[in-house]
Amino acid sequence: MSEIKKLAVIAGATGGIGTAIARRLAKSRTALFLHGCHRIPELAALKKKYGAGSCIADLAKPDSPGVLFESFEKWADTFPLGRIESVSFIFAAGVDLMAPAAKSLPFEKRLARAASVDLFAPIALARRFAAWRQARERGETANDSVLFFSWDGAFRGMEGDTAQIYAAAKGGLAAFAQSFAQDQEGKLRVLTISPGWIATAWGKQASARANSRVQRESLARRWGTPEEAADLAAFLISDKARYLNGVNIPLNGGFSFRTEERSAETGPDRRAGA
Repeated sequence: MSEIKKLAVIAGATGGIGTAIARRLAKSRTALFLHGCHRIPELAALKKKYGAGSCIADLAKPDSPGVLFESFEKWADTFPLGRIESVSFIFAAGVDLMAPAAKSLPFEKRLARAASVDLFAPIALARRFAAWRQARERGETANDSVLFFSWDGAFRGMEGDTAQIYAAAKGGLAAFAQSFAQDQEGKLRVLTISPGWIATAWGKQASARANSRVQRESLARRWGTPEEAADLAAFLISDKARYLNGVNIPLNGGFSFRTEERSAETGPDRRAGA
C-alpha cells in the first residue's frame, strides 16, 4: 500500500454526497475519518471498506462536536503529521428536513435542529480544527483546508418553510466561511460548495413536479449527481486548487432565471434554429 500523504475528515459520510466523497478520496493516498449519525450499518461498512477511523455522533446535541473532534484528534495523532501533506475537514452533514418525522415538527423545532447540525456544529468544529493545526505548527507547505457545504437557494430565495430554514442555516454557514477565511490568513484554506438540485436519496424518489422544476431551474436541465459533488470537493482540497481560498462555488449546472411561462414559450422545440 502506498504511503499515506493526506488525511480527510468527512462529517456526514453516510449521506449521498458524503459517501461519494469517501469513495472518491479513497482512490488517492488519503486516510479517511468518517462521521455518521443514524445510519450505523452504512458507517460500519464504509469503515471496513476503506480502513477508516470513525465516530458516531448526533451533531444536534451540544456535546457531540466535542466528541467528534476528540475522536479525530486521537486518530490523527497515530500518523506522522510532519510527513502529511494535507489535512482536510469536510462538512457534508446536514439535517433531512424532508423526512416525514422532520416535516411533522413545528417550524421552530425544525429550525433549531437545522441550526445545530448545519450551522453551529460546523462552526465549532472548524474553529477547533484551526486551533489544532496551529498547535501542531503545520507549516506553510501544508495544504490544509476546511470545506463547507451550503445551498445555492440561500442566495436567490425559494418559497416555503423548509427553504426558509435551509436558507438561515446554510446561508449563515457560507457567510461565516468568508470571515473565517480572513482570520486564517491563507494558512488554512476555507472553501464552500453550494449545491442545487443533487440526486441524493430524496432526489431519486422525487415527484414528476419536482423533476420538472429541476429541468426548469438548471441550465443543464437535469439533476446533479453526488459523484459530481465529490469530484469538485476532491479538486478543491487538492494541490491543484492551492490558489483558491475564501470562495463559494455553486454546483447547480448554472441556475436558470427563466419563469415557468417563459420556459414553456422557449423550450427546446421553439428555440431559434431548432
